[in-house]
Amino acid sequence: TEAIAIGEALVNRHPAFPEAHLMLSDLYGAEGRYAEAATLCRATPVDASTPEALRQLTQRCTSRWDRLH
Repeated sequence: TEAIAIGEALVNRHPAFPEAHLMLSDLYGAEGRYAEAATLCRATPVDASTPEALRQLTQRCTSRWDRLH
């Protein structure tokens, strides 16, 4: 879809932007592309400087798509 194409372009242009990864994983999941969604969640760039809420969201994202995959 167009939304996925835009999300993929955003992740490619800004690979260090965790929110882009999470948004795109939701789009993949909505289309039933659970394996791709889970892979993208695992690749979401988080580190010690990432806010705790965003790190937790990334963990929940991975768990959700892994369960459906």
